[in-house]
Amino acid sequence: MPRQRNNGEVVLKGRDFDKLKLLYQSAIALKIYEGTLIWSRFSAFMVVNTIIFTLIGLLLNNPWSIYIPIASIVGIVLTFLWFLSTKRGFEAIDYWTHSIGEIEGKILENEKIPSPYIRGEEYFKQNREVEFIFSGSKSSKVLQRGCFTRSLSFLNTRMTAYITILLIIVIYILIIVSYFLGWLPAISPRSNQTRQLF
Repeated sequence: MPRQRNNGEVVLKGRDFDKLKLLYQSAIALKIYEGTLIWSRFSAFMVVNTIIFTLIGLLLNNPWSIYIPIASIVGIVLTFLWFLSTKRGFEAIDYWTHSIGEIEGKILENEKIPSPYIRGEEYFKQNREVEFIFSGSKSSKVLQRGCFTRSLSFLNTRMTAYITILLIIVIYILIIVSYFLGWLPAISPRSNQTRQLF
């Protein structure tokens, strides 16, 4: 049962504290799982786009080249779904990260103190030093991002994933535009081969 301090704060003990620790472990496991799921989907969509790009390459200088725009549109739709699933995955990671921080505050029996997990992670993201003090010893470890990564701090994992997806969409759009302008070695509407058919 919870025990109450003189100042009115509730301290979790016994079974309630064990349940809280179980929730903490579950939140960490779910955050790790969500991160693994993001990159599994990322790899799967990358393979699908590679197949579509290969198909477009095979359709060049081919009577079936009229399907290049169709393949590109399919690629754009799939890549947009890729973006949505990736965005949702990162939002889930944010949810579990803040859940971990909230539970940590309760485990420390003082919700007014910022969680060291969240505080350290935010400091590290802000290119500030983070110190780790190991219990049971006088040793500690200070970490900080390198000079190069500090200058490119806006290119975090999330932003890099979004930029990669955006570049693939841009490539598909360029392929469609090039096809209809006759810049591709394909039987496009503005190519000489098409004109000879009429």
